[in-house]
Parts: sequence; C-alpha cells; structure tokens
Amino acid sequence: MPAVIDTLGPVRERALALLEDRSELARIRQEGAERARKRSEQRPAEAIALVGLA
Repeated sequence: MPAVIDTLGPVRERALALLEDRSELARIRQEGAERARKRSEQRPAEAIALVGLA
C-alpha cells in the first residue's frame, strides 16, 4: 500500500495546489477546452473522408 501512496502523493499535492489557485485552474481548463474543440472539429471531416463521402 505505501507504493500507491508514494505514487499518488504528488498527484494529490498538485490537485490541492490547483484548488487553492483558482486562476491557474481556470487557465488549465480553458486550455483543455480549446484543445478539445480543435480535435472535435477535425473528427467529422476525418469520418467523412473515411467513409468516402468527401
């Protein structure tokens, strides 16, 4: 069990730090949303090309 605690300790610390720094958390969320939006715009075009409609 200590290996799990040792492994996840830094993740927990980072999560707690982000909860204290709301502006950094908002920036990270915005960045992720932009990346997801870009990827989602590409997917329909890729699907259409794969099925031969374009």
